Amino acid sequence: MDVFLLIIKRLKTGCQWRELSLKEYFLKEKVSWQSIYYYFNKWSKDGSFKKVWIHLLIKK
Repeated sequence: MDVFLLIIKRLKTGCQWRELSLKEYFLKEKVSWQSIYYYFNKWSKDGSFKKVWIHLLIKK
């Protein structure tokens, strides 16, 4: 879930991927901005991100 929240934050703020505040979301794990971008790219290409986004919009 934290990966998704960071992707949303990046899209909302328009910041660079490398400027994401990973320490706020991952206190114990070592996560890089590249891994967040990897999941965004993967989910965008296979349509998963769009499906989740639409589901969240409908749910609200």
